[in-house]
Amino acid sequence: MPKNKRGRTGISKQERQLRQKQGRQATVEKKRRRGFGAAVAIGIVGILATFGILGQSLRGEGENDNNGTDPTGRVGCPRADGSSPRRLVFDRAPGRCIDATKIYDVVMKTTAGTMEAELYPGRAFNAVNNFVFLARYHFYDGLPFHRVLKDAFAQTGDPVAPGITGPGYEFDDDGLPSSSTQYIKGAILYAHEAANKNGSQFLLILGPGGLTLNPTFPLFGQVTKGMDVLDRLNRGAGEQVGTPSARYNVISIDVTARDPDD
Repeated sequence: MPKNKRGRTGISKQERQLRQKQGRQATVEKKRRRGFGAAVAIGIVGILATFGILGQSLRGEGENDNNGTDPTGRVGCPRADGSSPRRLVFDRAPGRCIDATKIYDVVMKTTAGTMEAELYPGRAFNAVNNFVFLARYHFYDGLPFHRVLKDAFAQTGDPVAPGITGPGYEFDDDGLPSSSTQYIKGAILYAHEAANKNGSQFLLILGPGGLTLNPTFPLFGQVTKGMDVLDRLNRGAGEQVGTPSARYNVISIDVTARDPDD
């Protein structure tokens, strides 16, 4: 199943140290929160309810540029303008950071070229919410396409630091297709080792080999421009299964929201 951990390169010693530091900080934060009693948690819920925060339904906090931490200690949503500082480790899955009524446009710059894509939260809210959350915290910047299967998929989103195997959390499946016939060229899926074990790694379908995957991977977007970039990634697939002969990296991912009719 598409979550191979080999082929990690291109991460500097400084970045590894940063990820380790943030991992330690996340662990300390978890221990600190355990010291609070149930009464404190109940009080927080009461405050949130009073101010209507728990009444949010479709619109997520990220569209209001909330940055930092929320009252529960969870890392808040990144700023929608992309100005949030880079963050590589989190202690829990994000809250609602997107608007389910919008379509999210992506510009993904890579060393193989630039692609544009659309993300559909109405189809796969959890997956899109997670992708936008990580992209706006610049989590994916610099990460390699560490696994490429010719005519099937290119995989990225694998963080590189000792003891870190993802963003620090997992989230549940949604947006599962009725059959693998929807895994067409340009489709964007989350990779995982088991059901409801999604994290940061995602796949770009490169060709007809996508149809051979089991329909168990959340489908949340589609590349709309830059199919030649997918072809370039595909040509970089190596003779050894899964190991690319040409190394390409993500440079940056920018995300903007728009109304479906725009």
